[in-house]
Order: sequence, then C-alpha cells, then structure tokens
Amino acid sequence: MSDTFKSQNLSLGQPEWLDYPESKKLFSAISLAGGSGRFVGGCVRDAFFDKVSDDLDICTDLEPHQTMKVLEEAGFRVIPTGIDHGTVTALMNDRKFEVTTLRHDVETHGRHATVAYTTSFEEDAARRDFTFNALSVDENGKLFDYFDGLSDLREGRVRFIGNASERIEEDRLRVLRFFRFYARYGEGDVDEDAFLACAKAKDKLGSLSIERVTREIKLLFSTLAPMDAVRVMDLTGVQNAILPGASSLEKLKAISEVTSDPIVRLVAYFERDLGWAKNLSNHLRLPLSEHNRVIGGCTPVVFGQTDDKELKSLIYTFGPAIIEDQCVLAILEDGNHSLLNSRVELVRTWEVPELPVKGRDILLAGVRAGPLVGKILKELEKSWIESEFKLSKEALLSQLPTHID
Repeated sequence: MSDTFKSQNLSLGQPEWLDYPESKKLFSAISLAGGSGRFVGGCVRDAFFDKVSDDLDICTDLEPHQTMKVLEEAGFRVIPTGIDHGTVTALMNDRKFEVTTLRHDVETHGRHATVAYTTSFEEDAARRDFTFNALSVDENGKLFDYFDGLSDLREGRVRFIGNASERIEEDRLRVLRFFRFYARYGEGDVDEDAFLACAKAKDKLGSLSIERVTREIKLLFSTLAPMDAVRVMDLTGVQNAILPGASSLEKLKAISEVTSDPIVRLVAYFERDLGWAKNLSNHLRLPLSEHNRVIGGCTPVVFGQTDDKELKSLIYTFGPAIIEDQCVLAILEDGNHSLLNSRVELVRTWEVPELPVKGRDILLAGVRAGPLVGKILKELEKSWIESEFKLSKEALLSQLPTHID
C-alpha cells in the first residue's frame, strides 16, 4: 500500500532531506543507471514527529558495486563500509547516506543473516523488525507502508512485522530494540505477542555482544520517559537476564525528571548499589570515564546543606563529573531542586585550580628524596584546600621548616 507523505497528519510537511541537493543528485544517479531508490528506516519514521534525522538510509535495487560506480561517477565519495552485506556509504559536502541493496533473508543465525539481493522493495521491508521501521519514501515524497506501520505510529503501538518470535530468532538484539522503541513511541498496553516473544527469548540473550547490549541499554535509559518500558522489560525477565540487580522504578522516575543522562539514571534505578556497580563490567562495556562515574555515583558522599567551600573541596578531590552526578543524585534524598541547580551551576562553572607546590619544590627546599616528600605534599595540599585554595606557593612553602625538623 502507498500514500503521499505530505498527506499524513503526523507530519508537518515534506521532510527537508527530500529537498537536499545531495539527495536529488543521489536519486538522479540511481535513476540514470536504471535503478530505483527510497529513503527508509529511522529518518522516515522520525519525520512524522517533525524530527530531521542525520541518519539517512537509502535502499536501492542496484547491486553494491554498481551503486558504488554510479555514485562515484556522480561526484560522491563512496566507501565500501559494509559492501559484503550490500551497504556503501556515499558522502558529498556535509551529507552522508548509507545506501543498501534490497535484500531478503536466506538463512538466519540469531544475529547476522545470510541474505540474497532482490529487486522487491516489499521483500526488503519484510525482513525489518517493526512495522514503522519498514516505512519508505521515494524521491517524490510517496510513502510506502506495507505493514500498517503508520497506523501503529499513530496509535503508539510497537509491533513486530509478522510473527514476533520468528523476528527475534532472526536477530535477538530485537528484544532490546523492542523496549527502546516502546519507550520512545509506545502508548498504552504493550503488544501481547511482542511481550510473550521477548519473555520466551530471555534465556537466549547471552549470545549478544556486550557492546550491542550496552548501546541499547544506554539508548533506552536516554529516552524521555523510560519507566514503562523498563517496567515491562523487568516483567518479561529480560532485565534480570542481561542486567541483574535490585532496582527501583520510583527512583528512576524521580531522577528522570531532572536529567536525561543514562549513566545517572542507571545508578539511581539500581539504587546506588556499590556491589552492583563493581559487577557492572560483566554486563555492560562502558568507557572508563563512564565506568568511573558509575562507581562514583554509587559511592556515598554526604551533601546535606553543603556550602560552597565543602563543595569545591569535593569537586577538587573527586573531579567535576562525579560530583555533578552526586549533586543530581542527591535530589533523591533531599528533593531540593533549587539547591540542586545552584550546586550544578557551581560544578560546571568553577575552574578547578592546580596545587601550586610540586614535589620538586619540596626537594629544592632541602627535604631528602623519599616517602617524606609525598607525605609533606599531602599535608600542604590539605592546608591549601582548607584555605579555600587561596594559599600561594610561597605561603605553603613557608610551612616547610616544621616538616623538615
């Protein structure tokens, strides 16, 4: 089935990516080679909510090497990013297009499928996960909707194409994608078939790469209001299978009202449990900076009515990132939004100073090299912090005679 993109009331008008000169040039090149192409996936789905996506995915009935050839001849820089799977990346000016040859599944393996090329846009759409992700739009703005995805978007339904269990068996990452999309677009009761299929698959998720699990969890916890989706994920048993730990939806709701940061939300949801944090690397593969934030967020720091002097001391000691997280997490206990705002403002604007005295200065003052130098340096740093970072290098070094004796 098809319809005109402009006529759909979910959209305020024709998406701007249809009018990009680079888009027109790309479609012209495909057409001159005797092929057809369409925008597909996220950029089409998001356009109905008046969101312009930077992820511009194109499907075409040209085969990959032919696609590369015609686009290069049209002036695009083309990279064979996933040419074995039918995908090339076309670049022109500041635009990037992922162009993939139409495919249908020959055999599936739980993550990557064996595929064959096809010239059928409907066959290609049928191998996608959710109905609204199979929407496609041609160069003239004509919408193609083979599985009633537009209606699902309107009604807030997240529905697998065809049999939910079969779609998941083709790619088990779709379980986590389901919860992420339900958090973004779902309204009302969850689709029963999807719920049962996700619950059935919970014990088969161990084969997923930890990097892909991490990405999906962070995207889920970054959505505007992840609570319902996280609740459903817990009910299916999927959460315990991929990210176990005692949790609190109430705390997730409270923290989601003040921050969209997925790291802080995860820490709050799992009740700032330090044991959970130390075990997290078994389940998620976070960058070191984010892993340290998780540990820092689960390490108790008593704020109370912390004054600026104490807060600066904490920022200097633990670093701005961890203390900003701690300030936000404190809202769970004190509920003081105005205090939270003032604390965060200080964390973000205060320039962390550097201790003016170095170990070399202590050696030059006559202290013999050894453990005593480090001990003296620590004591001087403590005095400097107590002075609200005001003591100069000279003032600090003036304390040395007592140490040397």
